[in-house]
This record gives sequence, C-alpha cells and structure tokens, in this order.
Amino acid sequence: MEWSNDEVIEFLQLYEGYPQIWNLRHPSHKNRNLVHDAWKEIENKLSVKTDITEIKKKKILLWLLIENF
Repeated sequence: MEWSNDEVIEFLQLYEGYPQIWNLRHPSHKNRNLVHDAWKEIENKLSVKTDITEIKKKKILLWLLIENF
C-alpha cells in the first residue's frame, strides 16, 4: 500500500509521540503491553486505515530509506 507524503509525515509525527516504541532508554520500552498499546493508538489515530502489522512494515521501509539517504 502506497502512502502519500502527508500520510508518511502524519505517521512519523504520531510515532515520535510514543517514545516507548523507539527509545531504548524509555522506562516503558521493555513493557510489551505498553508498546503494543502505543502501536494500537497510532493505528487508531492514523488517517490511513490499516493494521499494526502494516504500520510496522511501513516503519521498517521508512527506516531503510532514511539509512540509505
């Protein structure tokens, strides 16, 4: 599924707001339930209707793009 630039920016802004997902030093990072809840919140807030699995795949693809940029 292709996302527009606006949708990618929306995702990145939401993702940034949940440091328990990406910040290894965040106190809740190792709590799988809290991390899962954060992913669910992103899924519910995102204007693109998709599921957590697809969102995580998109995150990996974006990460690879940034790494190779």
